[in-house]
Amino acid sequence: MRYLIGTDAYPQYTALTSDLAHIDIGLMAARIADLARDPGLRARMGAAGRKRARLVFDWAAIVPAMQDLWAEQDAVRRRAIASGVADPQRGALIPTAPPALSMFAAYPSAQIAADLTLYRLRPGAPLSVAEMVELRAYDRLKRMTEPAEVLERVAARLGDGQSRDTAWLAEELHLSRQTVERAILWLLKYGFVETVSARPD
Repeated sequence: MRYLIGTDAYPQYTALTSDLAHIDIGLMAARIADLARDPGLRARMGAAGRKRARLVFDWAAIVPAMQDLWAEQDAVRRRAIASGVADPQRGALIPTAPPALSMFAAYPSAQIAADLTLYRLRPGAPLSVAEMVELRAYDRLKRMTEPAEVLERVAARLGDGQSRDTAWLAEELHLSRQTVERAILWLLKYGFVETVSARPD
């Protein structure tokens, strides 16, 4: 929302979004190796990509989807006017955009499950949290996922060698679960913590 209303610049927005996405480098390397070794897999994935491009990104699919969206928005606008909720003269009915985390909710391979996934500190990190924060030049961006002191507190609490979930960390550190989840994602991304296991449902 800060980006959409012009408070944050695009580099700030993309940097913060990137900080909330963790890639399992080992798993990614293994899948790339699978592609390199298996021409049949490459052919199937290529065919699936072409099919998806035709079904989703061809103008024959885009234009009807846009028309449906406009019709839906017009219906919402008309209901709002009829109910007296909004005044079209003030531009109150012009939506900016849905939240980015809602728009892209289906993109990640996995998401944090606060009470199901366990984390622990990964030993032997080459840099400290403070050094990584400095390396990322957050002082120039003027925005970061969570303050460095929060990142350091979460990392330090995992330093007892035990595996913890984000719900436990939030209660122990007197922080909101959302704050802890963002801190964990940052620590995962830069190799300070690792996922130990996911408890069964």
